Amino acid sequence: MPRRGTSTRLRPQPPAPHPRETTRIRKRGPLPLVIGAGAVVALAVGIAIAAGGSSAPLPTPSSVVVVVPPVEPAPATRTPAGPTLDETLARIRETRGADLLFERRDEILRLLKDAAARAGTRLEEVDQIAVDYDRKFEAAAARLADFTRSEALRMASKGKFSEAIERVDGYPAPYLASKSAEQLRLLRQDLERRRAESTLPPPGSSSPPPKRVL
Repeated sequence: MPRRGTSTRLRPQPPAPHPRETTRIRKRGPLPLVIGAGAVVALAVGIAIAAGGSSAPLPTPSSVVVVVPPVEPAPATRTPAGPTLDETLARIRETRGADLLFERRDEILRLLKDAAARAGTRLEEVDQIAVDYDRKFEAAAARLADFTRSEALRMASKGKFSEAIERVDGYPAPYLASKSAEQLRLLRQDLERRRAESTLPPPGSSSPPPKRVL
């Protein structure tokens, strides 16, 4: 009786079951976050050291201070200074030398006043200049007044009272503020009186009687 042969073919084994994949997300531990923060800090420190080695913390946007430059005030306008005392005195001497008839007396008196205001310890010097100027002015006024008086009296002696008065009126205007001008004013009044008397008829004279009409 023939032997039943044994088959060497193995039956295919069923595949092993795969583990089921779960949709649940595993929770990560804090370790990766700590490592990431440390790396950021290390990077910032490295950048600071490379920039200049300063240990000062890097400025954050909230700590930036904007410095506004101060507004410079406009330069003050300086008032030009007036002439010095020596310059004023030099101008007085120059004006006096060219003003022989004292026609610029008002200008010189104003300059003397300005000089006295800034003289300080040199006030006595300025006062002496003013005194000398007034003395020369009065002397010139007196000489011209004497000449004017003599000419007016000479004309009045000839009965030319109107011409004599015109002579007195010709006395220069700058000298009218002098002391001698008062004497000429009195002389003019006397000449006007004598001129008025010369136009009157002589005392005791009478006009002839009117003719009788027949």
